[in-house]
Amino acid sequence: MKFSRILGIITGLTLALVLAFFPFLPSSSQPKRPNILLVVSDDLGFSDLGLFGSEVSTPITDDLARQGRIFTNFHASP
Repeated sequence: MKFSRILGIITGLTLALVLAFFPFLPSSSQPKRPNILLVVSDDLGFSDLGLFGSEVSTPITDDLARQGRIFTNFHASP
């Protein structure tokens, strides 16, 4: 084989590898999406969670609430 043919094969393989892994490369042009977790529950009183003074320990939901936003201004009507 000629040197130019070997160089062409190596260049082609390198290009193929770069294109194969291109979707996995980090991109700084796109802003990060926020992680949103919306918890909806039924028949839950305001003080049924440990964060709001429950007698029952709810450490996981308390940690989630401390790390994020807490919406306390809500209304329900039967």
